[in-house]
Amino acid sequence: MGGKRAGCRQYVQGELSEKSAENKGAKDVNIDTGEIDGAFVISVQGMVRPDDNTLFETTLRDVRFPGSRGVILDVSRLEYLNSRAIGALMALWIELSGGGTKMFIVHPGPLVERLLRSVGIYTLVPTVKTVDEALKQMQQK
Repeated sequence: MGGKRAGCRQYVQGELSEKSAENKGAKDVNIDTGEIDGAFVISVQGMVRPDDNTLFETTLRDVRFPGSRGVILDVSRLEYLNSRAIGALMALWIELSGGGTKMFIVHPGPLVERLLRSVGIYTLVPTVKTVDEALKQMQQK
């Protein structure tokens, strides 16, 4: 388990890398990805607006790799996401849950929490306060 996946930087909670070449087209969002103990972590900072949808959707599609213990979406620094981004989250959850892979959302702020509650994601995807808490819950059966 563990180890760094090719193309992914090791994720350190609370630390986002500078915008990568892939992020250069994005105006309002920075997305950082990595792997911790077999779980794929996506950290999203800023706002997911229409110009950022393609980057957000591509990032979510790229996390679907076999052998993952789960996906952790850290939205603690996310200020806003639009309906298309919410749809991409739902599509990811549907695919992951169909294969028995766990998904967790980490510490959404008030607006993001309200948006996720309004579309019912809170009833489907567990929400935790930290990445470490998500990792601990992934270890439980």
